[in-house]
Amino acid sequence: MDEYNFCRSRMQEGEQILWQGKPQKGGVFAAAEPIVLIIGAAWLFLAGDCLFTAWQDRSWALAVLGAVLVIPGLLIVAAKPLRTARLRDKTWYVVTNRQILIKEGERVVSHPLEELTVPHLRMHRNGAGTLLFYGRRLRGNFALENPADAEAARDAVMRMAQS
Repeated sequence: MDEYNFCRSRMQEGEQILWQGKPQKGGVFAAAEPIVLIIGAAWLFLAGDCLFTAWQDRSWALAVLGAVLVIPGLLIVAAKPLRTARLRDKTWYVVTNRQILIKEGERVVSHPLEELTVPHLRMHRNGAGTLLFYGRRLRGNFALENPADAEAARDAVMRMAQS
């Protein structure tokens, strides 16, 4: 079975595939995440300080508060990288002349041409890159993360915009 067959049922008559790809193996921290990591690290520092103070003062209430604060801090720091790592082998991208389709696991998301902005290409040390799209509407930002031929993906998106 072709792993890109998911897009056929979502394509309209006359729609053509311009590019298809998937994420490369590599790091799970996206280039746009330093702020999230800084916030998560600060949160974990404060939770750790709370636990340390509870240990010094022998305060059970403060210890419980510190333990409860550790959970959101871990989620802030680890949720996105863990999700990225889990879905890396289950993610596929397709750029057609009318939309971008992204399949992550069983979920397929379509980003029509009308909602797209000019993509920002961020190259990685491994030669791959990430295409970042900043949303025009309420759907928010999204990315084609770490495809081996990110420049070809960007070129396909630019051809789509010109058609």
